[in-house]
Amino acid sequence: MAQTDTEPEQPANDKLADALLQIANMVQSSGGGISKDDLREVMESNSEGMRRALKPENARHPDVSAFNPDGERDNPRPELRRKTFWIGVPLIKDELTKAEIELFNKIEHNMTARGGQWTAEIKNNGQELHINFPNATIDERMDLPSMRVLMHELIGGDKAVSTDDLLARVAQLEKQLTGA
Repeated sequence: MAQTDTEPEQPANDKLADALLQIANMVQSSGGGISKDDLREVMESNSEGMRRALKPENARHPDVSAFNPDGERDNPRPELRRKTFWIGVPLIKDELTKAEIELFNKIEHNMTARGGQWTAEIKNNGQELHINFPNATIDERMDLPSMRVLMHELIGGDKAVSTDDLLARVAQLEKQLTGA
């Protein structure tokens, strides 16, 4: 294997071991003691390695997660406009995707879907959003769509998920693309 001009960075644990070895050599060569200045010099020259050994981390990590695959550092998600509850459970930004947050933030007034069974209610002078739907039985829970689909239906009404309306919209878009 060919040698390169730059050596790979030494792991933090090795840096700490080198610092301790340097201190031990100074103590041994000085007859059992080390001056404060010598100790300060060793500690300053190895402080980064010691910090990494004690607390290994990536200080500039992109904060990528399943909820934000683009990374929170470079592509932050918006904030929820109000405290939001999903069948009584408070939602937090860290557990929502950008699309989900945007859907919650679109709700400006009380909305219903599925004959009033699904509701989005703004309460406490606009400070809270409560999303509720039937969920008491296993059958009710198993019949639920995803959070995004449920929110689309609340916001767009029955036409948002009507197969006939969606097919008509696809046909309309196809005409626009083909120029017919």
